[in-house]
Amino acid sequence: MRYLRSVLLLPLIAIAAAACSQGGLPENGGSANPNVAVPQANLTAEGNVSVAKEALEKDFLLETSFVDQNASPIFGSPTSQALQNRVVRFVQQKEKLFLMESSKGYVASDALSADRILTEFKVIREGENEIVFDFNEGMQNIFTFGESAFPIGQSFLKEVAQQKRRLMIRQIAQVRLSTFAYPVEVIYYLEPYHPDADFEAVESRREDYDRVRFFETTPSVVEEFGATQSFINKWSLKNPVVFHLSENTPEEYRDAVKEGVLYWNKAFGAEVVKAEMAPKGINAPHPDYNVIQWVTNHEGGLAYADMQEDPLTGELLHAQIYFASSWAVRPLDYLLQESIAPDGTQENLGLKGFRAGSVCDYPKFDSFEDLISMEETAPGQVKKLAKDVVRMVIAHEVGHTLGLRHNFAGSSYSELEPAAIDAAFAEYLRTGALENISPVSSSVMDYLRYKEDVLTGAYIARPDSKALPYDAMAIQWAYFGAAVSKNIQATLFCTEDRVRGPFEDCQKRDGSGAPFAVQAQDFEEGVRNLPGKIARMYLEAKSDVDPRFRLPVEKVPLDAEWAASQLTASLGNWVSFLRADVRFLAVEREFPFVSDLNEEEVKAKIIDGFDRTIAQAGGVEKMLPSIAKQALYAEVQQYQKRFEKIISDPVYQEGKTIFGEDYRFAEDDLKIMKQNAHALFDLLKEKLAAKVTDILAGAPRMIPIAASLSVLPPGPLGPVRDGTGSRRKRRPGAGRGDRTPVLGPGAHGGALGRPLRPGDPGSRPQPRGSPDRLLGCGGGRQRE
Repeated sequence: MRYLRSVLLLPLIAIAAAACSQGGLPENGGSANPNVAVPQANLTAEGNVSVAKEALEKDFLLETSFVDQNASPIFGSPTSQALQNRVVRFVQQKEKLFLMESSKGYVASDALSADRILTEFKVIREGENEIVFDFNEGMQNIFTFGESAFPIGQSFLKEVAQQKRRLMIRQIAQVRLSTFAYPVEVIYYLEPYHPDADFEAVESRREDYDRVRFFETTPSVVEEFGATQSFINKWSLKNPVVFHLSENTPEEYRDAVKEGVLYWNKAFGAEVVKAEMAPKGINAPHPDYNVIQWVTNHEGGLAYADMQEDPLTGELLHAQIYFASSWAVRPLDYLLQESIAPDGTQENLGLKGFRAGSVCDYPKFDSFEDLISMEETAPGQVKKLAKDVVRMVIAHEVGHTLGLRHNFAGSSYSELEPAAIDAAFAEYLRTGALENISPVSSSVMDYLRYKEDVLTGAYIARPDSKALPYDAMAIQWAYFGAAVSKNIQATLFCTEDRVRGPFEDCQKRDGSGAPFAVQAQDFEEGVRNLPGKIARMYLEAKSDVDPRFRLPVEKVPLDAEWAASQLTASLGNWVSFLRADVRFLAVEREFPFVSDLNEEEVKAKIIDGFDRTIAQAGGVEKMLPSIAKQALYAEVQQYQKRFEKIISDPVYQEGKTIFGEDYRFAEDDLKIMKQNAHALFDLLKEKLAAKVTDILAGAPRMIPIAASLSVLPPGPLGPVRDGTGSRRKRRPGAGRGDRTPVLGPGAHGGALGRPLRPGDPGSRPQPRGSPDRLLGCGGGRQRE
């Protein structure tokens, strides 16, 4: 088996790239704090901090970054998370030194004082020009996890350094979190607060939230007025914003990373951002560089960005991006992105009163792709696909560091049907050229599917390509004061607060502009590809890049109930579109408002859209051919034959891992695989029949869609059995008319409810060795 083929089939290297920008605060730019210098400070022999008294009662910008010393399971390496910056000052009261936060932005008038204590330090000794204090003790009650405060178990100061523009303190700490200890390095930077008087802050206004959205400062009180306001995060653009690729970025991917960065110059209409290699030894996080940090991890995978800003004006000061290598080494996997905490409950270690600066976690999960045909038909395309994905993900993360939030409505811009996207992707694989295809999204800030990621990454690389319409509009609005575009189709927008909310076209990875058709396609592809998924499951168990996680074929877990649920999830999502309360952002944005005065007109437009989608597909029987009577049964009947054909191919049976280790399926292995697969497919006939029939019988059918839906089977067979052998009654209305089950003879029914969507409780990635991981329908890679 070819080396290239081995690379594609293994859970491989995780990469992270880092880059930094030189854009930031000038040395002394119109400062409101003009005479403050970097304080003289050092680490005493006792491990305390000595600081010059001239630093007292002066405003400083405090930056903080946490570096996880556990080497998180996602990256397998220590990575950082920035916290919100604060404007602070040191105030001495006898034997205590207090760290106070500036009251600016918290009060409307100075007539009534507002003193905000962050923490206090014990003064150890005091000289004529210096004060020595216990930094460790003062920080013991400021660490938080979620909403709870946790004490430090042990800590010491590793370094206190006087730098040109700032004071740097490196603390090694062990934070006690309930029953376990959390080791971290905390890096603090203190520099004189010199806000740029020439920086033009842009207010974040609620009236723009439906059309464009940037990250923003914590709300502050308007002086002498009392209302609150926030400012968007953006760079000053006095200097170019330079991103630096970490030194360990593989040379073969450096151009793709740089192209992802430079894409944004098309949105600016000028050379505003630059991409360069970082000096030797520079890694993320770094206060003087915007680093795109490449992280190598053979199992994990993620890309995420965070940045730090002036907390009062919103001016961005520096940023970092962590990029996992799995994006590059697994180019043929479907990248089914899902956020780490889709319900918004993800908690991170932090400091009391300091919100996290992380703005994006682009996760990645694997699913099966036909690798054999890919290698045979277009072997040179493998690396090209990898670069396309790298380019797209880097452009997405850089967009965050320019201030942009996600836009999950970007795919609604596409007028391409799923079949057209498939055809364009297939042609791209065959020829390596991307010709005559319109963009599949209005923004790189969307979460797209794998094929759309590839096509967008390829589009970005074209010299003649333009910035995608939402990206161009958002940049021009934030940085140059341009009006928000009124072209709804080109700039439709929604972000996290709408995901898993009311709008079906504001979801992560919702496909093209026809999510209804995409779910149907997903179901059909899942049904067709199951034998290949089982084959891959065995292949990964045999040749896992980490020998500890390899399994003999007889221990590979197969589960018919699980497989049936995975296969039918998309069908359940398709049916859920038919409920009476379904909403589409693209439809509602056509109206100046939506209320009970025009709800019938809005619903009529939605129904018309469904009818057009079904008609374009040639009816439900063409959109979902597998649900026609006996069709699904016939498909499953072929599973064993197709599975045996795949595993009988010499290219499948032996090869080398990415590290050159030989692997081979023995004849006894193949015999066990065939036997177990036969048992799985045989039981799957019943399980799949039950779930498909149950889903269709429970279809809401509350929207009066045209007669295209008349092909749907009427419901489950008479009294049926659940998985325990007990009998249950037919649901009301089921069993009328033709009682032939969808799959064929001998089918059992079973309660299902709404199938899990990505991010639902119970749909999270499964541990190693589970069917989810090995089949690639969950798995351990994640991306922002």
